[in-house]
Amino acid sequence: MHLDYKYLSSLFSSVESITFEQYIINQKIEHAKELMVYDEFSLSEIAFKMNYRSVA
Repeated sequence: MHLDYKYLSSLFSSVESITFEQYIINQKIEHAKELMVYDEFSLSEIAFKMNYRSVA
């Protein structure tokens, strides 16, 4: 896109009312919650798949 990160980050924040980083974190959490609902993986497997350092 050849645009400045600060510009894109500011634009994203103004549209979404949260930072891009918080958006990514929220997306990861929602995906982890979906995996828990499907009950196909253990919590340890989900934590590993989502690149979390621990199950907690």
